[in-house]
Amino acid sequence: MMINSRGMQIYQVSSESLDRFFDMLTRQEKLLKDLEKRVKALDEYPHLGEWVTSAQAFELLPFKDARTLAKWVERGIIEAKSISENGRKKAYRKTDILHFAEKAEKYLKGY
Repeated sequence: MMINSRGMQIYQVSSESLDRFFDMLTRQEKLLKDLEKRVKALDEYPHLGEWVTSAQAFELLPFKDARTLAKWVERGIIEAKSISENGRKKAYRKTDILHFAEKAEKYLKGY
């Protein structure tokens, strides 16, 4: 650290340190965007909880096919958890459903 003639502190950093800093900022930006999506989704469809049933999910999604929903769960796009003892009934994270519904709708409309 150095102090210039105006009394301001000046720090010297390597390009590697600066790259790591910018990578960290990029990761933080992605995390904040994800958090913002989740918070906004809490305001949408307030009658639905954080987790929705498949019937509620199909009300929000532009498709009504259980196999398609299962495919997106397997790919990790939509988070699901078991809500029955045998594991057949699942609940889906509402924010993931809303986010995917928005993307699917744009895709189907050709945007």
